[in-house]
Amino acid sequence: MKRVLAASLTLAGVVAAAAPCPADEPDQPTPFGAKFVKMTVPDRLLTDQPFAATFTFRNTGAETWREGASNVKLVSTVPADRADWGTGDVILGQGRKIAPGTDCVFSSWLRAPSKPGRSSFRWRVARTKDGTLFGESTEEKTIVVEARPAEPQPEPRKQDPKGRHVLVFEDFEYAGSFKVPPAGAAGGDPIYASAGIALRKMADGTRRMFMQYFRGKLFEAEVPELVRLEDGNHGALKTAVMKTVWGALQLETKGEPTIGANAGRWWDNDKQMLYWSSYHGYWTGKPWPLLAASRRGADGRITHYGPWRVPVSMRYFKSFWGGVTKLPKGFAEKYTGGRAFGLGFGGYYSICASTSQGPALAASAEPDPDKPTLDAIPLLFYPWDGGHPAPRDGDYLMVRPSWGGQQPKSRTQGTWTMCDHVGAGVFIDAPRGHAFITFASLGTGRMGYDYGAIRRAGAANWWYVYDPKDLGDVAQGKRKPWEVAPFAREKVEYPSATPGRTTTAPPIVGACYDDEEGLLYLFNQRVIENRFPCVHAYRVRGPEPRQ
Repeated sequence: MKRVLAASLTLAGVVAAAAPCPADEPDQPTPFGAKFVKMTVPDRLLTDQPFAATFTFRNTGAETWREGASNVKLVSTVPADRADWGTGDVILGQGRKIAPGTDCVFSSWLRAPSKPGRSSFRWRVARTKDGTLFGESTEEKTIVVEARPAEPQPEPRKQDPKGRHVLVFEDFEYAGSFKVPPAGAAGGDPIYASAGIALRKMADGTRRMFMQYFRGKLFEAEVPELVRLEDGNHGALKTAVMKTVWGALQLETKGEPTIGANAGRWWDNDKQMLYWSSYHGYWTGKPWPLLAASRRGADGRITHYGPWRVPVSMRYFKSFWGGVTKLPKGFAEKYTGGRAFGLGFGGYYSICASTSQGPALAASAEPDPDKPTLDAIPLLFYPWDGGHPAPRDGDYLMVRPSWGGQQPKSRTQGTWTMCDHVGAGVFIDAPRGHAFITFASLGTGRMGYDYGAIRRAGAANWWYVYDPKDLGDVAQGKRKPWEVAPFAREKVEYPSATPGRTTTAPPIVGACYDDEEGLLYLFNQRVIENRFPCVHAYRVRGPEPRQ
């Protein structure tokens, strides 16, 4: 018995010895791991100075790092969850895959803080999906930020005492607003409405406004009494009443692409004709047929005319397909040889080489139904690939400036970027003065092309005001279209019907001017409850210009 028991104990000892201890098991790599290798950033900067930064990490986990929302990015941990350096995160980049055991270089442009001093700087890799940090951090570096020397401020342009007064924002007073009608029979989604508006004067003195919601039908709505929108209370605003539904305007022509009324429009009251413009963001080839016209008969049938395109000689044709406005008769007779149709209004469109890096305007003769090409000349544009961008403020950071714009020189000096858009424009000729005004939405904060989408941290609304005389000089060959500087650039805040609004500066996507009433109407997206649009009206002040 003792011998058997001893043998059993010995066997048990052998078995126990053969089983590996947990401490002897080889380490299993975690799904996500990162080892810091090196970082390249400046030691000293000026306040608000953009600078290039690179961060190298080794993927020490078992998972491959990939692009997009389901994988990794680099985030600032000192300071944490803040954009003191222009952005709080750096993305991996489109199309990249970082296999386990290989190094990854995160690269981006950042921006120094606005306040001088000694600023801490440390970053770490994180899961994009849930923000979970993993692996090693960079070294914690202290960067000295010095105060930027005072910059000379440009003198604002002065009114020409011998010329007509140029209308600026101060020449307008807020007259009131109204709500747009429910979609009803017109269908579509008003939240994402982006096509322009036009004004129709009825025989009984009432006004109707042409509108169209996203994927909906064109309709007319009667303009109600204006009520001032104050203290975020939209309850008192009147709602426009839908009157006539035209339908979805589309023009099919043999040998031409089918076009739809998805941009701006203008109503010719004398001819009872609606002129409308069309665009296609990804179009490349020959100039897109950007203008058409429609007339609605008493029986409700619609007759289309056109389409028309600008001449091939106007190479930057995308500059002029955002909308249509009427040029004043006096301006057209003096400068453009009678061409009284204004086409514009510039800004960014995808595949941007054929558009304007800023506001734009062309003058066209009345379209000829028998000719597909307009008799048009350019008055204003900034060729995207010509090195002449329109000016803007510097409240932005290009995380990858090789595409879509340039870094700002300072908080006040920047140039047009791919995140800047022009939603509408009007040419106003009033007793008080005149101006060509475009209504721009300028991107703010971090800007970049991230995984197939253009992104900006915020936005601000601006008026770009141009002196008609400057545009006339272009028509007469005295200067180039890109040599025209805005007479004024003014940041504007429109009335809000949403206390504590979370969306930043919803844009103006349509504009029209009532010359008899002296009222400028602006179609403003997402004003009410951060969702629904609203129409604001601004009245040109009295007939006497400012002294």
